[in-house]
Amino acid sequence: MRKVMVLVREPADLDAIDVPGSRGRRVIAAEDPDARPVAVVSFWVDGVAELPPFDGCWAYEVVEHQRWDQAEPPLSRWVFLTRNPELDAAGFVDRYAQHAELARVHHPSICRYTQDVVQRAITPGAPWFDGVSELGFWDRDAMIERHYDSPEGQAIITADIDGFLDRNGSVPVLGIEH
Repeated sequence: MRKVMVLVREPADLDAIDVPGSRGRRVIAAEDPDARPVAVVSFWVDGVAELPPFDGCWAYEVVEHQRWDQAEPPLSRWVFLTRNPELDAAGFVDRYAQHAELARVHHPSICRYTQDVVQRAITPGAPWFDGVSELGFWDRDAMIERHYDSPEGQAIITADIDGFLDRNGSVPVLGIEH
């Protein structure tokens, strides 16, 4: 089974992301109706060769790493990530995995954390991303008020993120699962 993630850029394209035979389909729709992208759709397929072109969208094949899952989150933030240009692909994957341990300690607001490592862009012309963080929050207040365990924890997380991410190349989607 292969996991596919699709960044849906326009509302009219959301209905086109229906792949016969796919399993585990999740749709995270952006809370802001004017946000772009408007949604992220993920699903599992036996092979990526038979996928449709996903016109108007950006599709990626990823490898999923479930870091923890304590509850079904009412609010999700998915961030498509680009690596720090000082790191090669292997260095990014290593640092990204290590980040999960720090996040577990210093982000009490997160009830579910999945890291996806991008293997390839399926859609021709799609921008490159190295990974996708799927962050599930206990609730909105937790995300805003208790995102870090302390000012020291925030400093640790910020320094770690700066070591493996290019913040300017990342694309967040804050939304609710449908």
